[in-house]
Amino acid sequence: MGLSVFFMKRRLGNIVLLVFFQTVYTYGQYSNGDPDGRALTDNRLQVTLAKLVNKTGVKNLNYLDKSVKGSPYLTNDFTKGRIIQKDKIISEKFYFRYNGYSDEIEIGTHPDQKEAKEAVLKKNDIICEFGNQTYFYLPYKNKNNEVKLGYLISLFESNDIHLLVQLKKVYREATVPRTSLERAFPPRFTEEENYYLSFKNQTPFFLGNDIKKVIKNLPSEIKTKAKSKGSNFKKIKTIESLKAALSAL
Repeated sequence: MGLSVFFMKRRLGNIVLLVFFQTVYTYGQYSNGDPDGRALTDNRLQVTLAKLVNKTGVKNLNYLDKSVKGSPYLTNDFTKGRIIQKDKIISEKFYFRYNGYSDEIEIGTHPDQKEAKEAVLKKNDIICEFGNQTYFYLPYKNKNNEVKLGYLISLFESNDIHLLVQLKKVYREATVPRTSLERAFPPRFTEEENYYLSFKNQTPFFLGNDIKKVIKNLPSEIKTKAKSKGSNFKKIKTIESLKAALSAL
């Protein structure tokens, strides 16, 4: 199946609220709702949410020892966003944060929330938009050419080209120096950026983790087309510059 199924165009003017009439899902602990005054007390929203979430697979940040540096989240705060399923906007009243360690999008009801018990279902027809980023749950080929499933963030999209990034948080154990010349490090989370490309709706494949590798691993067809239009990818030093060059193709 081509990735056109996943990279559907969002018809932003066509807001459709899916309504279900099965089991009612209650967020009693958040009965005060969000600070904007639009509390999630509408049963239709609650039932919709119940159809699109799952229990989180990893405990939240507060279970960690305080000696752990960094965070499994890209940002600790929840950000208002929306869920899109099958090209239809479900709602714009939810709050999200991305757990880069467990590869989950946690869902809440207000920005000051500290814990989350639910995460968005990992399905390729569910897209999340929050924090000025769009998250797709996709199959992709990692640097070992193994097909994996995970969240990729859209950076640039045209008819034939879709540039994406995977922002992972890696937990590293504490290191104890064996000699006085070595440094000790506390347990910590570090961030990894991996860039991927879907070309002509094919499965995204690994480009690299820095701009030099990304440029080197671009398909020759893209490089040839860029050269014919006067672009020199060898001079590109940033991802933003690459996006601008791709948009000119």
